[in-house]
Amino acid sequence: MRWYEEGLWIGNGAAGQKDTVIAFFEKKKKRSRKQAKKLKDLFLITLSENPNELLEILPADKIDNPFTGYADDLYCLGIGYGREEAISLCQMMIEKVLADTGSVDIKTYFGKRKMNR
Repeated sequence: MRWYEEGLWIGNGAAGQKDTVIAFFEKKKKRSRKQAKKLKDLFLITLSENPNELLEILPADKIDNPFTGYADDLYCLGIGYGREEAISLCQMMIEKVLADTGSVDIKTYFGKRKMNR
């Protein structure tokens, strides 16, 4: 998992969970279901790998473990508590990009060069 190094967008409901989420995905060994339950109701906002989409909202407790490689390929921009908060964060991100650049080219704005592993 790579994280937006200039400051993750964190929803109010997820504010106290940032370190738990990052620690969970930084582990290189297999994680238990008990550990995954700590992430229930938390959603990660990532850059979409699909060129036709801007962002993806993924339930943190359902993302594959690091051995599958899927989590390693994600670029996380934010964390929301509940789907509604994650959607609200996506809206704020898009509005910020639009206000700053006049376009919605999120991938360039948040660029993978600003990601940290």
